[in-house]
Amino acid sequence: MAFEPDKWVDGEEGGTPITADELNRIEAAGAEKASQGPKGDKGDPGSDGLSAFEVAKSEGFEGTVTEWLASLKGDKGDPGADGKDGAKGDKGDPGADGFGTEKQYNDLVSRLEALEEAAAG
Repeated sequence: MAFEPDKWVDGEEGGTPITADELNRIEAAGAEKASQGPKGDKGDPGSDGLSAFEVAKSEGFEGTVTEWLASLKGDKGDPGADGKDGAKGDKGDPGADGFGTEKQYNDLVSRLEALEEAAAG
């Protein structure tokens, strides 16, 4: 469909809240862009720019690169708020049977012997 300038008109049945002037402006801008010539060849690379340190020097910084780098670090900030607790982890595998200490073992044996003596006596 060829571009037809200023074909839009306001009307109750236009189906859009955009005015005819706005629609005509949008179409005209699209037609202008469509009428531009082909894309040109890529240009030559530009020259290298200044480093951040060189920019700082040109803006009045006096000192070495090391001093400039050190100047970039600010004071330590306040601690942040605690984060949310993480999700509950999966249930772990059953552990191996445990063994008590020698003292616990000897105490248990002594109690059993005392029970056996009481039952026999």
